[in-house]
Amino acid sequence: MKLKISIAAVLTLSLVGIINGLVLNANDAKVSVPLTSVPTFSTENIGRQGHFYVGGKWVGEPGKERMRGAMYVEVWVPKKIRHPYPILFVQAGGGQTDIALLQTPDGRPGWAYDFVNRGYTVYMMDFPGRGRAAYIPASMAI
Repeated sequence: MKLKISIAAVLTLSLVGIINGLVLNANDAKVSVPLTSVPTFSTENIGRQGHFYVGGKWVGEPGKERMRGAMYVEVWVPKKIRHPYPILFVQAGGGQTDIALLQTPDGRPGWAYDFVNRGYTVYMMDFPGRGRAAYIPASMAI
């Protein structure tokens, strides 16, 4: 009797799992395509992308160190480099970060796309404490 109940329970749970998997997959397919209202841009001319940090120093007690003063840099390298010197974007305040170089407020591609499409290597910097560079307020400094 217990064996029949166990087999029935296993089959029921398996069936529920299969049905849930099918329902989840069907729902995933519906939302995996970006909305038409979300601007997307072609990256066909970008050969490589990357980012790195420059400078900074470790501060704090051993085991609780934090990086302070590092600058974030994003780089886009075109598939075909047509100019020997790169473009270096330096955002110097006004509440702007390098995100403003990626897209305009009205949804058009930003300056970074324009220059990489013309064959320039593009470096975009966020100064320490701004944008994607880490910020540690003085009151929290160790």
